[in-house]
Amino acid sequence: RDYRPCLVPDCKAPGYLGCYDDGDGNLIPNTVTPPKWPITIESCLEHCRLDSKRHAVIRNGQDCYCTNGVLDTTKPLTASSACGVQCLGNMFEYCGGYKRVVSVFDTNMG
Repeated sequence: RDYRPCLVPDCKAPGYLGCYDDGDGNLIPNTVTPPKWPITIESCLEHCRLDSKRHAVIRNGQDCYCTNGVLDTTKPLTASSACGVQCLGNMFEYCGGYKRVVSVFDTNMG
């Protein structure tokens, strides 16, 4: 599989659905502990594909969550710059923002 890494916060990489403020908590599963390896966009997408999940949600440069939850399309996008935290596994990629600001990817497209 050819991956096209997201090298800038406002990129339009395949599968990238945008930067969201998940203040209401409907994008990050409460009962899931993220994997403990240095995350890249590719490794998170692959992890979620193997778990048969539709969306990969990344935050804090290191937290990867997988969900089948339907993305609320009425939730407003946040400025791409808010998702500018470098990934721990690849400092040239951006893996969400801090706290509840997340990058969301469609695992079927990314």
